[in-house]
Amino acid sequence: MSSRSFSLIAYDDLYDADIAALIVRLDEWFEIDASHSIGEQLGGDTTLLAVDDDTQRAIGFAVVRFENAVTGRITWAGVDPDWQRQGVGRAILDTIIAEADDAGLERLVVETMSDAVDYQPFEATRRFYRSLGFTPHRELGDRAGNGLHTTEWLLDLSSAAQDWRITETASPSP
Repeated sequence: MSSRSFSLIAYDDLYDADIAALIVRLDEWFEIDASHSIGEQLGGDTTLLAVDDDTQRAIGFAVVRFENAVTGRITWAGVDPDWQRQGVGRAILDTIIAEADDAGLERLVVETMSDAVDYQPFEATRRFYRSLGFTPHRELGDRAGNGLHTTEWLLDLSSAAQDWRITETASPSP
């Protein structure tokens, strides 16, 4: 079995078609018309791409908007289904978390479907954010009017929270 590798790069509009195709492949998470909303935000405050080293095709992305001097909001994130569970999403988010911390932000937030939405793709999404240290922060309800409730998740980047995460990561499992 051959080893696949990827690189993380800052947004480049050369990858817009790849990202549009990726959104179509992520139809369990995104509606097709989401490509317009995502496209409008690409290249905003921070957009990080994962690119397949062999094909030079975008295989993952995350878009972060700085709401103010202390809060960054992950507005969009996704990884090609063929690359999921191979460290791509974690590499993207770990880099974004480190950059947010370096920039002096105190927190990152992300919105996803609430626990009330019993749908496997979003259960996996919530597990992923939990594994990064995000915690449910507040219920946002059915803001889109589609019957699906969302929750805002928070990652506290304060030094006390960082010390706790380092200790939790270093502790042996029971």
